[in-house]
Amino acid sequence: MKNIKLGLFLFLVLLSRLVAQTWTYDFKTQGIDSTYWATTGDASFSYTFVNGTGVTIADGSTASGILNGSLQLKLSQFAPITGDFSMSATFTGASTPGSGINQVQLLALWPGATVVEVRSPPTDVNMWIGSVAGVTAVPAGEGTSAPATFTLTRVADVVTAKWNGADFWSASGYGSGALTEIDLMTQKNGTGDPVQVTWQSFSMTSAAVPEPSTYAVILGAGALGIVVFRRRSRA
Repeated sequence: MKNIKLGLFLFLVLLSRLVAQTWTYDFKTQGIDSTYWATTGDASFSYTFVNGTGVTIADGSTASGILNGSLQLKLSQFAPITGDFSMSATFTGASTPGSGINQVQLLALWPGATVVEVRSPPTDVNMWIGSVAGVTAVPAGEGTSAPATFTLTRVADVVTAKWNGADFWSASGYGSGALTEIDLMTQKNGTGDPVQVTWQSFSMTSAAVPEPSTYAVILGAGALGIVVFRRRSRA
């Protein structure tokens, strides 16, 4: 009986990990772990890790056009992220000068929606949803000399964007399909100006955040409980 109770307890504890779990990643100490992140984008961008500071994506060249450097989350390392979620990304040291719309972005994609939260330091934050929306001025220094945080949430089909915890845009009708891409990036948008940003942290809260290994442990605990129960029943 004790074995059955222990197995059931472990199973319930592990099962609870599937409900509203948060996965966090600290670029300041972990750098770019290739288990979770891929560097994507154009060859002119560099990626530099400084312990205690974060990961800097930069393009100091005069190359022009629509060019970007990105840290792309490897969603294959996680269970499918469907339904409600919240993700946040903190950055600092953003430099996006020039007459074009050079940007720092938190980008999320899923079927039926292309949602990009865009920051154009040091003037405003806005959403790109096929067109610019929710343009909101931000205090000087946020995201440049001091850290700032993008947050993107989805509840049912309602998407909300936040800047340093404050809502600046929200709308419904964006579906609830599984996330297909998440990027932390900086982008040149038609200029040859140097750009850079330093990413400090990322977090994701969702019922599906646990990695696949978690499911294996849960199934193993459940199987163990069944075996123990059957043996006790035969005794």
